[in-house]
Amino acid sequence: MTTTIEVKLRSIQRLAREIEAELNSGVHKKAIVRSSTTPVVGKMTLRDHIIAMKTRGFFRSPRTASEVHTELSKTYQCLANRVSVELIRLHKLKQLRKMTKQQGDRSKVAYVA
Repeated sequence: MTTTIEVKLRSIQRLAREIEAELNSGVHKKAIVRSSTTPVVGKMTLRDHIIAMKTRGFFRSPRTASEVHTELSKTYQCLANRVSVELIRLHKLKQLRKMTKQQGDRSKVAYVA
């Protein structure tokens, strides 16, 4: 005679096998939520490219959005406003810090790791 716990355990194991099979087949790749530090297999998003730049040490010194866009243009083509919005989002997620940087006679927002 099986207990209720054994029945539930088998049900959980069956669901885990089904989920693992779906993940391996790649059917629900959009449903997978990943953090900004998780390595990506396949196509990299704008955020992934910026995080990779951070990992390589690009943000050791303060960088403006235009500097990030210039560096990023070497490997990933996108609009400059997309880069600035993603930098703001990474700041909100506490992946980057904001500070000011003098460029000529103006102060600009810069980001640093």
